[in-house]
Amino acid sequence: MEDTVFPSVSHGQDYGWQALEFFNSLCSQNSFFWGLCLLVNKTGCVVNDDYCIFPDMASDDLDDHFDGVLFGIGDSEVIVSEEFFFRVLKEACVNYLALDRNDGQDVIEIMNSKLCFVELGKEDVRSSAPE
Repeated sequence: MEDTVFPSVSHGQDYGWQALEFFNSLCSQNSFFWGLCLLVNKTGCVVNDDYCIFPDMASDDLDDHFDGVLFGIGDSEVIVSEEFFFRVLKEACVNYLALDRNDGQDVIEIMNSKLCFVELGKEDVRSSAPE
């Protein structure tokens, strides 16, 4: 059974590869639906050493104040725009559905209710570096 939603991620070449690998990590740990439920509500989550964190401007810790969404894989971090985050999230969901997992209907329900899902264009998110 396939355990990645973004096969062949090029570390260092794909913009936001950390975000792509984060979703691969959720999938390979059988935690995709769990993570999706948190992420669509802009609640961060951690799987092993991989994480997705949203800013917390109310925090006293200035490290929590940033613009975008922070992804970390091992020792590598990147902050991406919310637009990029949602594009990757939607593409990860579409790719996850293609894996034909048991919780696919639950993913569809979240996509329809929380993501205002629209068909993605043909452009791969890996070629979507900000200008």
